[in-house]
Amino acid sequence: MSVKLPSGLLKKEQELKEGAKKLENTVRSKVSDVQKQFNRTKSSVESSYKESKKRVQNRVDKARSNLQLHIKHAQKTKSELEAKAAKERKHAEKRIAQLKKMVATKKEAKELERAISRADRAEEKANNKMNFALAAITEAEVAALEAVHLRMDALELLGSHSKQKKTQTKKKK
Repeated sequence: MSVKLPSGLLKKEQELKEGAKKLENTVRSKVSDVQKQFNRTKSSVESSYKESKKRVQNRVDKARSNLQLHIKHAQKTKSELEAKAAKERKHAEKRIAQLKKMVATKKEAKELERAISRADRAEEKANNKMNFALAAITEAEVAALEAVHLRMDALELLGSHSKQKKTQTKKKK
């Protein structure tokens, strides 16, 4: 038994498809941003071994600053997404009320309501994860640059310790 869908429901279906395409484009864009950030971080850490200790410290400081900016941006984005989600929920509730009038049975209306709700939550979750991924990559860059800086400190201490030992050995002779 097939049910003929009202024209209003077909319009809503088209809107949902368009929303899914927008989400797909957003996710692709954010994944691309994450990949670019990862490649920059990798290159930055690899090149830091060839630099002076002061330049590495400057890069650590700059990376920390960038991390703070990413964290603030992620927090702002989270707040904006929460506000947008509340607005979308309200809008979805209106749409669901309209759709309930069009759908033949309460069972179909509940299924549609759950599907829209799951889609809204999945979109919100995807956006949050992408923003936090960007912040995590920047945090990893800071940690890697700090490790390089500390390694340079250790090598510097090892070098000065070796010089002291040679001097002491010469004095004994």
